[in-house]
Amino acid sequence: MSWTEIRPMDIREGDLIRAHKGEIAMEGRVRTDGDDEPLHLHSIFREYIVSLDGNGFDFLLLERPMPTEPGAYHDKDGDLWVLDREGNWIDFSTGKRIDRKPGSNPPTQYGPFVRLITVKGLS
Repeated sequence: MSWTEIRPMDIREGDLIRAHKGEIAMEGRVRTDGDDEPLHLHSIFREYIVSLDGNGFDFLLLERPMPTEPGAYHDKDGDLWVLDREGNWIDFSTGKRIDRKPGSNPPTQYGPFVRLITVKGLS
């Protein structure tokens, strides 16, 4: 398994991360308890582990969930992908459609994926 160092500001809900400081290390999923609550790390052993504001901890990204919402995405190399409504991934860097239904065999090796948001009114 390859781990990637990640800054606290880049951690998203649903990420599986390892927080470590000195000899202390914890792994768990990141979540929030509400819209106004900060993200924090949860594990199967204890509910609330550590706030993701740093606190001297360094973080490793172990896994980021694959997108499930149709749209355009950049992969880890900046290549463009589109997830269509039927769950097929289209790799625009090669111009090939990869028929991969949700959950069957998503292109996880190219992740993490970042959703592209269209902004109207910019010229």
